[in-house]
Amino acid sequence: MPKSKHLWVGLSGVVIVLLLCLVLVLKDNAKIISAAALENALQKNFIIKLWERDDYLYAQAKDSQVYKILLSQVNPAIIKTMPIDKTSTKWFIWGIVIVFILLVCGVGIALVASRKNRVHITPINAAAIKDPPESTFAPLHSSMRFSDVAGIDYVKAELLEIVDFLKNPQKYQRFGVSLPKGVLLSGLPGVGKTLLAKALAGESGVPFFYQSGASFVEMYVGVGARRVRELFSRAKASAPCIIFIDEIDAIGKARKEGSNNSERESTLNQLLVEMDGFSDNSGVVVLAATNHIDVLDPALLRSGRFDRKLFIELPNKQEREQILSMYLASKPNNLHQDIAQIASETSGFSGASLATLVNEAALNALRNHAQEISMRDFDAVYSKIHSGLKRLPLLESSLRDVYAIYHASKYLYGRFYQLSMQKVSLFESVLLESSIDTLSRTELLRHIGFYLVGDRAVRTLCKDSFGVFGSDYQKARELVTKGQELGLFSTQENVGDTLIFHASCSGIEVLDTLMDFITHHREGILTIAALLLQEERLDSSLESTFSTAIQACEKRVDRAILARLQERLLG
Repeated sequence: MPKSKHLWVGLSGVVIVLLLCLVLVLKDNAKIISAAALENALQKNFIIKLWERDDYLYAQAKDSQVYKILLSQVNPAIIKTMPIDKTSTKWFIWGIVIVFILLVCGVGIALVASRKNRVHITPINAAAIKDPPESTFAPLHSSMRFSDVAGIDYVKAELLEIVDFLKNPQKYQRFGVSLPKGVLLSGLPGVGKTLLAKALAGESGVPFFYQSGASFVEMYVGVGARRVRELFSRAKASAPCIIFIDEIDAIGKARKEGSNNSERESTLNQLLVEMDGFSDNSGVVVLAATNHIDVLDPALLRSGRFDRKLFIELPNKQEREQILSMYLASKPNNLHQDIAQIASETSGFSGASLATLVNEAALNALRNHAQEISMRDFDAVYSKIHSGLKRLPLLESSLRDVYAIYHASKYLYGRFYQLSMQKVSLFESVLLESSIDTLSRTELLRHIGFYLVGDRAVRTLCKDSFGVFGSDYQKARELVTKGQELGLFSTQENVGDTLIFHASCSGIEVLDTLMDFITHHREGILTIAALLLQEERLDSSLESTFSTAIQACEKRVDRAILARLQERLLG
Protein backbone atom coordinates (compact mmCIF):
# COMPACT_ATOMS: atom_id res chain seq x y z
CA MET A 1 0.00 0.00 0.00
CA PRO A 2 1.39 3.46 -0.86
CA LYS A 3 2.50 5.75 1.96
CA SER A 4 -0.25 8.25 1.17
CA LYS A 5 -2.94 5.59 1.74
CA HIS A 6 -1.34 4.55 5.05
CA LEU A 7 -1.46 8.19 6.13
CA TRP A 8 -5.14 8.54 5.27
CA VAL A 9 -6.05 5.32 7.13
CA GLY A 10 -4.22 6.48 10.27
CA LEU A 11 -5.74 9.93 10.21
CA SER A 12 -9.22 8.52 9.73
CA GLY A 13 -8.78 6.23 12.74
CA VAL A 14 -7.69 9.11 14.99
CA VAL A 15 -10.66 11.25 13.91
CA ILE A 16 -13.09 8.41 14.65
CA VAL A 17 -11.59 7.87 18.14
CA LEU A 18 -11.86 11.58 18.94
CA LEU A 19 -15.47 11.68 17.78
CA LEU A 20 -16.35 8.65 19.93
CA CYS A 21 -14.71 10.27 22.96
CA LEU A 22 -16.67 13.43 22.32
CA VAL A 23 -19.94 11.48 22.02
CA LEU A 24 -19.28 9.57 25.25
CA VAL A 25 -18.51 12.75 27.14
CA LEU A 26 -21.55 14.59 25.86
CA LYS A 27 -23.93 11.68 26.41
CA ASP A 28 -25.72 11.89 29.82
CA ASN A 29 -27.50 8.71 31.12
CA ALA A 30 -28.37 10.12 34.58
CA LYS A 31 -32.04 10.02 35.72
CA ILE A 32 -33.70 13.20 36.93
CA ILE A 33 -35.08 13.01 40.46
CA SER A 34 -36.85 15.48 42.77
CA ALA A 35 -35.31 17.26 45.73
CA ALA A 36 -37.44 15.22 48.16
CA ALA A 37 -36.30 11.94 46.66
CA LEU A 38 -32.67 13.01 46.93
CA GLU A 39 -33.14 14.03 50.57
CA ASN A 40 -34.79 10.67 51.37
CA ALA A 41 -31.94 8.75 49.71
CA LEU A 42 -29.34 10.71 51.66
CA GLN A 43 -31.07 10.04 54.96
CA LYS A 44 -31.10 6.30 54.22
CA ASN A 45 -27.37 6.39 53.24
CA PHE A 46 -28.30 5.12 49.77
CA ILE A 47 -26.09 7.76 48.07
CA ILE A 48 -22.31 7.09 48.08
CA LYS A 49 -21.04 10.03 45.98
CA LEU A 50 -22.09 13.55 45.05
CA TRP A 51 -20.55 15.86 42.45
CA GLU A 52 -21.42 18.99 40.59
CA ARG A 53 -21.21 19.31 36.83
CA ASP A 54 -22.25 22.47 35.16
CA ASP A 55 -25.75 23.37 36.55
CA TYR A 56 -26.62 19.93 37.95
CA LEU A 57 -25.90 17.97 41.09
CA TYR A 58 -25.17 14.33 40.36
CA ALA A 59 -25.62 11.52 42.87
CA GLN A 60 -24.40 7.93 42.54
CA ALA A 61 -26.39 5.29 44.40
CA LYS A 62 -25.08 2.02 45.79
CA ASP A 63 -26.59 0.18 42.83
CA SER A 64 -24.33 2.33 40.51
CA GLN A 65 -27.32 4.22 39.18
CA VAL A 66 -26.61 7.93 38.61
CA TYR A 67 -29.22 10.59 39.35
CA LYS A 68 -29.21 14.32 38.76
CA ILE A 69 -31.12 17.37 39.91
CA LEU A 70 -30.85 21.07 39.23
CA LEU A 71 -28.67 22.80 41.79
CA SER A 72 -31.25 25.52 42.17
CA GLN A 73 -33.78 22.95 43.50
CA VAL A 74 -31.49 21.49 46.16
CA ASN A 75 -31.68 22.62 49.80
CA PRO A 76 -28.04 23.45 50.78
CA ALA A 77 -28.65 22.21 54.32
CA ILE A 78 -29.42 18.71 53.05
CA ILE A 79 -26.16 18.15 51.18
CA LYS A 80 -23.79 19.38 53.91
CA THR A 81 -23.57 15.88 55.36
CA MET A 82 -21.54 14.62 52.28
CA PRO A 83 -18.64 16.26 50.41
CA ILE A 84 -19.34 17.41 46.85
CA ASP A 85 -16.81 17.22 43.94
CA LYS A 86 -16.96 20.17 41.66
CA THR A 87 -16.09 19.13 38.07
CA SER A 88 -16.93 20.46 34.65
CA THR A 89 -16.95 18.90 31.19
CA LYS A 90 -16.47 22.23 29.44
CA TRP A 91 -12.65 22.11 29.47
CA PHE A 92 -12.60 18.48 28.43
CA ILE A 93 -14.96 19.19 25.56
CA TRP A 94 -12.93 22.22 24.53
CA GLY A 95 -9.75 20.11 24.70
CA ILE A 96 -11.24 17.55 22.33
CA VAL A 97 -12.41 20.31 19.99
CA ILE A 98 -8.94 21.93 19.97
CA VAL A 99 -7.25 18.59 19.27
CA PHE A 100 -9.72 17.98 16.46
CA ILE A 101 -9.04 21.42 14.97
CA LEU A 102 -5.28 20.89 15.20
CA LEU A 103 -5.67 17.50 13.56
CA VAL A 104 -7.69 19.01 10.71
CA CYS A 105 -5.04 21.71 10.24
CA GLY A 106 -2.28 19.09 10.24
CA VAL A 107 -4.07 17.09 7.58
CA GLY A 108 -4.50 20.24 5.49
CA ILE A 109 -0.82 21.14 5.79
CA ALA A 110 0.18 17.58 4.87
CA LEU A 111 -2.03 17.69 1.77
CA VAL A 112 -0.60 21.04 0.69
CA ALA A 113 2.96 19.82 1.25
CA SER A 114 2.38 16.63 -0.72
CA ARG A 115 0.81 18.63 -3.53
CA LYS A 116 3.82 20.96 -3.54
CA ASN A 117 6.16 17.96 -3.74
CA ARG A 118 4.29 16.71 -6.76
CA VAL A 119 4.49 20.14 -8.31
CA HIS A 120 8.24 20.35 -7.61
CA ILE A 121 8.96 17.03 -9.29
CA THR A 122 7.77 18.39 -12.60
CA PRO A 123 10.02 21.48 -12.69
CA ILE A 124 13.09 19.39 -11.77
CA ASN A 125 12.53 17.10 -14.71
CA ALA A 126 11.09 19.86 -16.83
CA ALA A 127 14.25 21.85 -16.31
CA ALA A 128 15.87 19.43 -18.71
CA ILE A 129 13.20 20.21 -21.26
CA LYS A 130 13.79 23.92 -21.10
CA ASP A 131 16.43 25.47 -23.28
CA PRO A 132 19.76 25.35 -21.44
CA PRO A 133 21.07 28.63 -20.12
CA GLU A 134 23.53 30.52 -22.26
CA SER A 135 26.36 29.76 -19.84
CA THR A 136 26.00 26.07 -20.72
CA PHE A 137 27.27 26.78 -24.22
CA ALA A 138 29.72 29.53 -23.40
CA PRO A 139 33.05 29.39 -25.29
CA LEU A 140 35.91 27.89 -23.29
CA HIS A 141 39.47 29.13 -23.03
CA SER A 142 42.61 27.02 -22.72
CA SER A 143 46.21 27.98 -22.02
CA MET A 144 47.54 24.77 -23.57
CA ARG A 145 49.34 24.81 -26.91
CA PHE A 146 50.46 22.12 -29.35
CA SER A 147 53.99 22.62 -28.04
CA ASP A 148 52.71 21.19 -24.74
CA VAL A 149 51.73 17.94 -26.47
CA ALA A 150 54.62 15.57 -27.22
CA GLY A 151 54.52 13.05 -30.06
CA ILE A 152 51.62 12.47 -32.51
CA ASP A 153 53.08 15.07 -34.87
CA TYR A 154 51.04 13.83 -37.84
CA VAL A 155 47.77 14.57 -36.01
CA LYS A 156 48.99 17.97 -34.84
CA ALA A 157 49.89 18.85 -38.43
CA GLU A 158 46.33 18.06 -39.57
CA LEU A 159 44.81 20.16 -36.80
CA LEU A 160 47.23 23.04 -37.36
CA GLU A 161 46.07 23.20 -40.96
CA ILE A 162 42.50 23.73 -39.73
CA VAL A 163 43.70 26.41 -37.33
CA ASP A 164 45.48 28.15 -40.21
CA PHE A 165 42.30 27.93 -42.29
CA LEU A 166 40.31 29.62 -39.53
CA LYS A 167 42.90 32.37 -39.10
CA ASN A 168 43.69 32.91 -42.80
CA PRO A 169 40.61 31.92 -44.82
CA GLN A 170 41.57 34.11 -47.79
CA LYS A 171 44.64 31.99 -48.53
CA TYR A 172 42.45 28.91 -49.05
CA GLN A 173 39.48 30.62 -50.64
CA ARG A 174 41.72 31.79 -53.49
CA PHE A 175 42.02 28.12 -54.49
CA GLY A 176 38.35 27.41 -53.88
CA VAL A 177 39.13 25.25 -50.84
CA SER A 178 36.29 24.82 -48.37
CA LEU A 179 36.74 24.37 -44.65
CA PRO A 180 36.48 20.74 -43.44
CA LYS A 181 33.19 20.35 -41.61
CA GLY A 182 34.34 17.72 -39.17
CA VAL A 183 37.42 15.96 -37.79
CA LEU A 184 37.02 12.68 -35.91
CA LEU A 185 39.76 11.61 -33.50
CA SER A 186 39.76 7.92 -32.67
CA GLY A 187 42.12 5.65 -30.80
CA LEU A 188 42.67 3.74 -27.60
CA PRO A 189 41.96 5.44 -24.26
CA GLY A 190 44.79 7.65 -23.05
CA VAL A 191 46.47 8.35 -26.39
CA GLY A 192 45.75 12.10 -26.19
CA LYS A 193 42.46 12.84 -27.99
CA THR A 194 41.09 15.22 -25.37
CA LEU A 195 44.56 16.66 -24.80
CA LEU A 196 44.75 17.58 -28.48
CA ALA A 197 41.34 19.24 -28.23
CA LYS A 198 42.55 21.38 -25.32
CA ALA A 199 45.66 22.35 -27.29
CA LEU A 200 43.50 23.18 -30.32
CA ALA A 201 41.33 25.41 -28.13
CA GLY A 202 44.37 27.36 -26.99
CA GLU A 203 46.03 27.45 -30.41
CA SER A 204 43.09 28.43 -32.60
CA GLY A 205 42.23 31.81 -31.11
CA VAL A 206 38.57 31.33 -32.10
CA PRO A 207 35.58 30.50 -29.87
CA PHE A 208 35.77 26.89 -28.68
CA PHE A 209 32.60 25.11 -27.52
CA TYR A 210 32.97 21.90 -25.53
CA GLN A 211 30.26 19.31 -24.85
CA SER A 212 30.42 15.64 -23.94
CA GLY A 213 28.22 13.18 -25.79
CA ALA A 214 26.55 12.21 -22.51
CA SER A 215 25.34 15.79 -21.96
CA PHE A 216 22.87 15.35 -24.83
CA VAL A 217 21.41 12.12 -23.45
CA GLU A 218 18.09 12.57 -21.64
CA MET A 219 15.07 10.41 -20.89
CA TYR A 220 12.69 12.88 -22.58
CA VAL A 221 12.35 12.63 -26.33
CA GLY A 222 13.43 15.87 -28.00
CA VAL A 223 15.60 17.25 -25.20
CA GLY A 224 18.89 16.12 -26.74
CA ALA A 225 17.87 17.39 -30.17
CA ARG A 226 16.98 20.77 -28.68
CA ARG A 227 20.38 20.98 -27.01
CA VAL A 228 22.12 20.16 -30.29
CA ARG A 229 20.16 22.95 -32.03
CA GLU A 230 21.03 25.37 -29.25
CA LEU A 231 24.73 24.45 -29.40
CA PHE A 232 24.98 24.93 -33.15
CA SER A 233 22.90 28.11 -32.98
CA ARG A 234 25.38 29.62 -30.52
CA ALA A 235 28.31 28.35 -32.60
CA LYS A 236 26.97 29.86 -35.85
CA ALA A 237 26.52 33.18 -34.10
CA SER A 238 30.19 33.03 -33.03
CA ALA A 239 31.62 31.72 -36.34
CA PRO A 240 34.36 31.04 -37.16
CA CYS A 241 34.55 28.64 -34.24
CA ILE A 242 35.16 25.03 -33.20
CA ILE A 243 32.76 22.61 -31.50
CA PHE A 244 34.34 19.69 -29.63
CA ILE A 245 32.10 16.73 -28.75
CA ASP A 246 33.92 14.26 -26.51
CA GLU A 247 32.83 10.59 -26.46
CA ILE A 248 30.52 11.13 -29.40
CA ASP A 249 29.62 7.43 -29.43
CA ALA A 250 27.18 8.22 -26.57
CA ILE A 251 24.82 9.75 -29.16
CA GLY A 252 26.31 8.58 -32.46
CA LYS A 253 25.80 4.82 -32.27
CA ALA A 254 24.53 3.16 -35.41
CA ARG A 255 20.74 3.09 -35.71
CA LYS A 256 19.18 -0.34 -35.89
CA GLU A 257 15.84 -1.50 -37.18
CA GLY A 258 13.40 -2.01 -34.34
CA SER A 259 15.37 0.13 -31.89
CA ASN A 260 13.20 1.75 -29.21
CA ASN A 261 15.64 4.46 -28.14
CA SER A 262 13.76 7.35 -29.72
CA GLU A 263 15.57 10.04 -27.72
CA ARG A 264 19.07 9.00 -28.82
CA GLU A 265 18.00 8.59 -32.43
CA SER A 266 16.30 11.99 -32.53
CA THR A 267 19.45 13.53 -31.06
CA LEU A 268 21.59 11.80 -33.69
CA ASN A 269 19.25 12.89 -36.48
CA GLN A 270 19.48 16.50 -35.32
CA LEU A 271 23.29 16.28 -35.21
CA LEU A 272 23.34 14.89 -38.77
CA VAL A 273 21.15 17.74 -39.98
CA GLU A 274 23.21 20.41 -38.22
CA MET A 275 26.50 19.07 -39.62
CA ASP A 276 25.33 18.74 -43.21
CA GLY A 277 21.79 19.93 -43.79
CA PHE A 278 20.13 22.67 -45.79
CA SER A 279 21.12 25.38 -43.33
CA ASP A 280 24.40 27.21 -43.85
CA ASN A 281 27.01 25.92 -41.43
CA SER A 282 30.09 27.66 -42.81
CA GLY A 283 32.74 28.67 -40.33
CA VAL A 284 31.86 25.95 -37.80
CA VAL A 285 34.24 22.99 -37.47
CA VAL A 286 33.09 19.97 -35.46
CA LEU A 287 35.87 18.09 -33.67
CA ALA A 288 34.85 14.81 -32.04
CA ALA A 289 36.62 12.05 -30.13
CA THR A 290 35.73 8.40 -29.59
CA ASN A 291 37.28 5.15 -28.46
CA HIS A 292 34.79 3.10 -30.51
CA ILE A 293 34.67 4.35 -34.08
CA ASP A 294 33.32 0.95 -35.16
CA VAL A 295 29.96 1.54 -33.42
CA LEU A 296 29.26 4.95 -35.00
CA ASP A 297 26.47 5.41 -37.51
CA PRO A 298 27.65 5.32 -41.16
CA ALA A 299 25.72 8.52 -41.91
CA LEU A 300 27.81 10.30 -39.28
CA LEU A 301 31.11 9.04 -40.71
CA ARG A 302 30.51 9.96 -44.32
CA SER A 303 32.33 12.79 -46.07
CA GLY A 304 30.54 16.08 -45.70
CA ARG A 305 30.18 15.51 -41.99
CA PHE A 306 33.46 14.11 -40.73
CA ASP A 307 35.75 14.85 -43.68
CA ARG A 308 38.85 13.80 -41.78
CA LYS A 309 39.26 10.75 -39.58
CA LEU A 310 42.49 10.69 -37.60
CA PHE A 311 43.46 7.50 -35.80
CA ILE A 312 45.85 8.12 -32.91
CA GLU A 313 48.07 5.14 -32.24
CA LEU A 314 49.98 4.23 -29.13
CA PRO A 315 53.29 6.13 -29.10
CA ASN A 316 56.35 4.39 -30.51
CA LYS A 317 59.73 4.42 -28.79
CA GLN A 318 60.79 7.81 -30.15
CA GLU A 319 57.46 9.39 -29.17
CA ARG A 320 57.64 7.82 -25.72
CA GLU A 321 61.04 9.46 -25.24
CA GLN A 322 59.56 12.82 -26.15
CA ILE A 323 56.63 12.36 -23.78
CA LEU A 324 58.86 11.24 -20.90
CA SER A 325 61.23 14.16 -21.49
CA MET A 326 58.33 16.61 -21.44
CA TYR A 327 56.87 15.29 -18.17
CA LEU A 328 60.29 15.07 -16.51
CA ALA A 329 61.32 18.60 -17.55
CA SER A 330 59.50 20.18 -14.60
CA LYS A 331 60.74 17.64 -12.06
CA PRO A 332 64.22 17.23 -10.53
CA ASN A 333 65.86 14.14 -12.04
CA ASN A 334 69.15 12.67 -13.25
CA LEU A 335 67.63 10.55 -16.02
CA HIS A 336 69.02 12.24 -19.13
CA GLN A 337 70.86 9.10 -20.18
CA ASP A 338 68.15 6.69 -19.01
CA ILE A 339 65.08 8.09 -20.77
CA ALA A 340 65.74 5.93 -23.83
CA GLN A 341 65.88 2.83 -21.62
CA ILE A 342 62.61 3.74 -19.89
CA ALA A 343 61.01 4.25 -23.30
CA SER A 344 62.21 0.81 -24.41
CA GLU A 345 60.69 -0.81 -21.32
CA THR A 346 57.30 0.84 -21.71
CA SER A 347 56.08 -0.68 -24.98
CA GLY A 348 52.31 -0.50 -25.08
CA PHE A 349 52.07 2.48 -22.72
CA SER A 350 49.82 5.35 -23.77
CA GLY A 351 50.63 8.99 -23.14
CA ALA A 352 48.35 9.00 -20.10
CA SER A 353 50.05 5.87 -18.74
CA LEU A 354 53.46 7.51 -19.15
CA ALA A 355 52.23 10.61 -17.31
CA THR A 356 51.02 8.40 -14.47
CA LEU A 357 54.32 6.50 -14.48
CA VAL A 358 56.35 9.72 -14.12
CA ASN A 359 54.02 11.00 -11.39
CA GLU A 360 54.23 7.74 -9.43
CA ALA A 361 58.03 7.75 -9.75
CA ALA A 362 58.11 11.30 -8.35
CA LEU A 363 55.90 10.24 -5.44
CA ASN A 364 58.18 7.28 -4.76
CA ALA A 365 61.18 9.61 -4.66
CA LEU A 366 59.36 11.83 -2.14
CA ARG A 367 58.47 8.85 0.04
CA ASN A 368 62.14 7.85 0.12
CA HIS A 369 63.22 11.44 0.88
CA ALA A 370 65.32 11.56 -2.29
CA GLN A 371 66.53 14.83 -3.77
CA GLU A 372 65.63 13.84 -7.35
CA ILE A 373 63.94 11.14 -9.37
CA SER A 374 66.17 8.22 -10.32
CA MET A 375 65.91 5.04 -12.34
CA ARG A 376 65.32 3.17 -9.09
CA ASP A 377 62.03 5.04 -8.62
CA PHE A 378 60.81 3.98 -12.08
CA ASP A 379 61.72 0.37 -11.38
CA ALA A 380 59.77 0.52 -8.10
CA VAL A 381 56.52 1.79 -9.63
CA TYR A 382 56.65 0.14 -13.06
CA SER A 383 54.77 -2.98 -11.90
CA LYS A 384 52.08 -0.81 -10.30
CA ILE A 385 51.31 0.93 -13.60
CA HIS A 386 51.82 -2.21 -15.67
CA SER A 387 49.32 -4.23 -13.64
CA GLY A 388 46.65 -1.72 -14.55
CA LEU A 389 47.35 -2.01 -18.27
CA LYS A 390 46.31 -4.68 -20.69
CA ARG A 391 49.02 -7.26 -20.40
CA LEU A 392 50.94 -7.35 -23.65
CA PRO A 393 53.34 -10.19 -24.44
CA LEU A 394 55.43 -7.56 -26.24
CA LEU A 395 56.56 -6.24 -22.90
CA GLU A 396 58.40 -9.51 -22.28
CA SER A 397 61.76 -9.59 -24.02
CA SER A 398 61.50 -13.28 -24.97
CA LEU A 399 58.35 -12.66 -27.03
CA ARG A 400 59.34 -9.37 -28.66
CA ASP A 401 61.42 -11.23 -31.23
CA VAL A 402 58.52 -13.58 -31.97
CA TYR A 403 56.13 -10.70 -32.55
CA ALA A 404 58.69 -8.92 -34.69
CA ILE A 405 59.13 -11.99 -36.92
CA TYR A 406 55.37 -12.47 -37.14
CA HIS A 407 54.51 -8.93 -38.24
CA ALA A 408 57.67 -8.47 -40.34
CA SER A 409 56.71 -11.44 -42.48
CA LYS A 410 53.17 -10.09 -42.89
CA TYR A 411 54.54 -6.66 -43.85
CA LEU A 412 56.95 -8.15 -46.40
CA TYR A 413 54.23 -10.42 -47.83
CA GLY A 414 51.83 -7.47 -48.15
CA ARG A 415 54.42 -5.32 -49.93
CA PHE A 416 55.38 -8.17 -52.24
CA TYR A 417 51.77 -8.71 -53.38
CA GLN A 418 50.83 -5.00 -53.24
CA LEU A 419 48.18 -5.47 -50.55
CA SER A 420 46.85 -2.20 -49.10
CA MET A 421 47.83 -2.11 -45.42
CA GLN A 422 46.31 0.27 -42.92
CA LYS A 423 49.17 0.06 -40.43
CA VAL A 424 52.09 -2.15 -39.47
CA SER A 425 53.68 -2.08 -36.05
CA LEU A 426 55.21 -4.34 -33.47
CA PHE A 427 51.69 -4.63 -32.04
CA GLU A 428 49.63 -5.38 -35.11
CA SER A 429 49.46 -5.37 -38.89
CA VAL A 430 46.11 -4.58 -40.45
CA LEU A 431 44.87 -4.66 -44.04
CA LEU A 432 42.60 -1.92 -45.32
CA GLU A 433 39.04 -3.16 -45.49
CA SER A 434 37.92 -4.28 -48.94
CA SER A 435 34.80 -5.96 -50.20
CA ILE A 436 35.36 -9.68 -50.65
CA ASP A 437 32.74 -9.69 -53.39
CA THR A 438 35.08 -7.69 -55.65
CA LEU A 439 38.16 -9.90 -55.13
CA SER A 440 39.27 -12.51 -57.62
CA ARG A 441 40.16 -16.01 -56.50
CA THR A 442 43.89 -15.18 -56.68
CA GLU A 443 43.44 -11.99 -54.68
CA LEU A 444 41.40 -13.80 -52.05
CA LEU A 445 44.12 -16.46 -51.73
CA ARG A 446 46.68 -13.69 -51.18
CA HIS A 447 44.52 -12.15 -48.45
CA ILE A 448 44.26 -15.55 -46.78
CA GLY A 449 48.03 -15.95 -47.12
CA PHE A 450 48.54 -12.57 -45.40
CA TYR A 451 46.85 -13.92 -42.27
CA LEU A 452 48.76 -17.23 -42.39
CA VAL A 453 52.27 -16.16 -43.39
CA GLY A 454 53.16 -14.85 -39.92
CA ASP A 455 52.45 -18.20 -38.29
CA ARG A 456 54.40 -20.04 -41.04
CA ALA A 457 57.37 -17.70 -40.55
CA VAL A 458 57.39 -18.14 -36.76
CA ARG A 459 57.19 -21.93 -37.10
CA THR A 460 60.05 -21.90 -39.61
CA LEU A 461 62.43 -19.39 -37.98
CA CYS A 462 61.61 -19.87 -34.29
CA LYS A 463 61.11 -23.65 -34.54
CA ASP A 464 57.94 -23.36 -32.47
CA SER A 465 54.31 -22.19 -32.66
CA PHE A 466 52.34 -19.78 -30.47
CA GLY A 467 48.63 -19.42 -29.77
CA VAL A 468 48.66 -15.64 -29.38
CA PHE A 469 48.04 -15.19 -33.11
CA GLY A 470 44.72 -17.03 -33.13
CA SER A 471 42.78 -13.94 -34.29
CA ASP A 472 44.53 -14.04 -37.69
CA TYR A 473 43.76 -17.73 -37.97
CA GLN A 474 40.06 -17.00 -37.44
CA LYS A 475 40.12 -14.24 -40.06
CA ALA A 476 41.63 -16.66 -42.57
CA ARG A 477 38.91 -19.19 -41.80
CA GLU A 478 36.23 -16.55 -42.33
CA LEU A 479 37.71 -15.68 -45.73
CA VAL A 480 37.72 -19.35 -46.70
CA THR A 481 34.07 -19.73 -45.69
CA LYS A 482 33.14 -16.58 -47.58
CA GLY A 483 35.05 -17.82 -50.65
CA GLN A 484 33.09 -21.07 -50.56
CA GLU A 485 29.80 -19.17 -50.30
CA LEU A 486 30.77 -17.09 -53.35
CA GLY A 487 31.80 -20.16 -55.32
CA LEU A 488 35.50 -19.25 -55.47
CA PHE A 489 36.42 -22.46 -53.65
CA SER A 490 34.81 -25.83 -53.94
CA THR A 491 32.50 -26.69 -51.06
CA GLN A 492 34.00 -30.19 -51.16
CA GLU A 493 37.32 -28.81 -49.96
CA ASN A 494 37.93 -29.70 -46.36
CA VAL A 495 38.25 -26.74 -44.03
CA GLY A 496 39.37 -28.65 -40.97
CA ASP A 497 39.91 -27.33 -37.47
CA THR A 498 43.58 -28.32 -37.45
CA LEU A 499 44.66 -26.37 -40.51
CA ILE A 500 43.04 -24.03 -42.98
CA PHE A 501 42.55 -25.71 -46.41
CA HIS A 502 43.95 -28.98 -45.11
CA ALA A 503 44.12 -31.53 -47.93
CA SER A 504 42.58 -29.12 -50.43
CA CYS A 505 44.01 -27.96 -53.72
CA SER A 506 43.77 -24.28 -52.87
CA GLY A 507 45.16 -24.98 -49.40
CA ILE A 508 48.24 -26.72 -50.78
CA GLU A 509 48.67 -23.83 -53.19
CA VAL A 510 48.59 -21.26 -50.37
CA LEU A 511 50.87 -23.20 -48.04
CA ASP A 512 53.40 -23.96 -50.77
CA THR A 513 53.42 -20.30 -51.78
CA LEU A 514 53.97 -19.21 -48.17
CA MET A 515 56.85 -21.62 -47.57
CA ASP A 516 58.54 -20.57 -50.81
CA PHE A 517 58.08 -16.91 -49.88
CA ILE A 518 59.61 -17.38 -46.41
CA THR A 519 62.55 -19.37 -47.82
CA HIS A 520 63.39 -16.77 -50.46
CA HIS A 521 62.96 -13.73 -48.19
CA ARG A 522 64.41 -15.01 -44.90
CA GLU A 523 67.00 -12.22 -44.67
CA GLY A 524 64.44 -9.57 -45.53
CA ILE A 525 62.11 -10.82 -42.79
CA LEU A 526 64.93 -10.66 -40.23
CA THR A 527 65.91 -7.14 -41.36
CA ILE A 528 62.36 -5.82 -41.05
CA ALA A 529 61.91 -7.63 -37.72
CA ALA A 530 65.02 -5.89 -36.38
CA LEU A 531 63.66 -2.55 -37.62
CA LEU A 532 60.34 -3.23 -35.89
CA LEU A 533 62.19 -3.93 -32.64
CA GLN A 534 64.01 -0.65 -33.16
CA GLU A 535 61.18 1.69 -34.24
CA GLU A 536 58.01 -0.33 -33.45
CA ARG A 537 56.20 1.11 -36.50
CA LEU A 538 56.67 0.97 -40.27
CA ASP A 539 55.38 2.98 -43.20
CA SER A 540 52.45 1.02 -44.67
CA SER A 541 52.06 3.08 -47.85
CA LEU A 542 52.67 1.52 -51.27
CA GLU A 543 54.43 4.52 -52.77
CA SER A 544 57.76 2.69 -53.12
CA THR A 545 58.46 -0.63 -54.84
CA PHE A 546 59.16 -3.87 -52.96
CA SER A 547 62.93 -3.73 -53.51
CA THR A 548 63.09 -0.03 -52.66
CA ALA A 549 61.26 -0.65 -49.39
CA ILE A 550 63.71 -3.43 -48.46
CA GLN A 551 66.69 -1.20 -49.22
CA ALA A 552 65.23 1.62 -47.11
CA CYS A 553 64.80 -0.75 -44.19
CA GLU A 554 68.38 -2.04 -44.53
CA LYS A 555 69.72 1.54 -44.33
CA ARG A 556 67.77 2.37 -41.15
CA VAL A 557 68.17 -0.87 -39.20
CA ASP A 558 70.46 -1.06 -36.18
CA ARG A 559 73.11 -3.64 -37.08
CA ALA A 560 73.53 -4.71 -33.47
CA ILE A 561 69.84 -5.60 -33.17
CA LEU A 562 69.94 -7.43 -36.52
CA ALA A 563 73.07 -9.39 -35.52
CA ARG A 564 71.49 -10.45 -32.22
CA LEU A 565 68.34 -11.59 -34.00
CA GLN A 566 70.29 -13.56 -36.60
CA GLU A 567 72.43 -15.22 -33.95
CA ARG A 568 69.39 -16.26 -31.94
CA LEU A 569 67.30 -17.58 -34.82
CA LEU A 570 69.91 -18.80 -37.30
CA GLY A 571 72.57 -19.88 -34.84
